Amino acid sequence: MKLGSYRNITFSLAALLALTYAGNAFSFAQEGYYYDKAQKGNIEARYRLGIEYYARPKTRELAREWLEKAATQRHVEAQYALGINYAYQKPIDIDMAKFWLEKAAKQHHPQAETYLHYFQAMNQVPPKVDPKIEHENKIKVLTKKAESGDADTQYQLGLEYMRDADQTAELNARTWLEKAAQQGHIEAQYWLGMSYGWHNPNNIKEAIHWLQEAANQDHLDAKTYLGYLQSISFAGTDNAK
Repeated sequence: MKLGSYRNITFSLAALLALTYAGNAFSFAQEGYYYDKAQKGNIEARYRLGIEYYARPKTRELAREWLEKAATQRHVEAQYALGINYAYQKPIDIDMAKFWLEKAAKQHHPQAETYLHYFQAMNQVPPKVDPKIEHENKIKVLTKKAESGDADTQYQLGLEYMRDADQTAELNARTWLEKAAQQGHIEAQYWLGMSYGWHNPNNIKEAIHWLQEAANQDHLDAKTYLGYLQSISFAGTDNAK
């Protein structure tokens, strides 16, 4: 799986809901992995299942359930996605939309703050945002701060670039993730390792290196995926060191 597949999965709710991401389906192995993690309380897995289930018409009713599980654990993107879900997906519940958008806004989620402002000012469902413009604006804002050396912003910028499927964006994503990872940012280390590791034997050494860095900081998912990479035949014992 290329990095573009991940970026579409991780950041997807649906264009219908005025979010900016178009999801690709999990493989059966991935779905089983994330479902198991979600059942055990993993917040990121719950969010991703909610996003993925919305992308499938037959499981769309499950999306809200999993998003809410992550949202109640203060996952800010889940809170935002759930608010937009309640605003646009039947059964529409504007009060619940406001409730979850307010939760995300309190965590300084910029899009949630914008939508909440619309609700409060006009008392109606806000107009849908142009996904491309929103994405480009976010990259500009994040880049300015990331260039100052802020690791968390560099990590966020790397994830934002992951939403694009072209090769240049893939390289940009890894560049910014690596800048954050070199500063010890555990999530950047994890996602950088994952981006190198997905079904690409040429990048296994890099994948293992960064996953090991995250695992050394007790990142549970990094430990799990690191074990998988070290066990498959093309990783080899030398690479696993």
